[in-house]
Amino acid sequence: MDIAENFPGLSETDLSVFGLFCERAVSIGNLLASINIQDVASTETLAELGAELAHSLDRLMDGGYLQRSGYRQYAVTPKGFESYARSYIEGYDDREGVVRDAVAALDQTDTEAVMASTGETRQVVNHVLRLLHRDRNIGGFVTASGSYCVTRVSPEFRLELAPRKMPG
Repeated sequence: MDIAENFPGLSETDLSVFGLFCERAVSIGNLLASINIQDVASTETLAELGAELAHSLDRLMDGGYLQRSGYRQYAVTPKGFESYARSYIEGYDDREGVVRDAVAALDQTDTEAVMASTGETRQVVNHVLRLLHRDRNIGGFVTASGSYCVTRVSPEFRLELAPRKMPG
């Protein structure tokens, strides 16, 4: 599969810049982190990219993959991480499904409980919980420690998952 197909309109440079931001967010364990440009690339790399860096950042923001979060700081958007995960994290679709099933089965839960029941990483669990919250499949809040606490699972979400759990 050609990774560029998942990122229409982006150049190889754009994808490289985007990958640096995603890798940094994953490495610090916070997909919503505000990341300074100097934290993702060396001074030499920044000098090498020159004006192309500014153009790449503009294209990434226009595409909804990054958002500006301060002076020379950017954050990966949920859409951006979803695209990154589907392109670069092996077996992401299956991993997402396991987390969705666990949330439906555990009812009121939190990041740590889902991680314990699935063996999944904090980044993937929190990302899937954010998507479920965005789509109104669950209700909840983010704690001061960055964990997500689920307070409500919609009946529609449970019904949506029920056919996947039936044998045969």
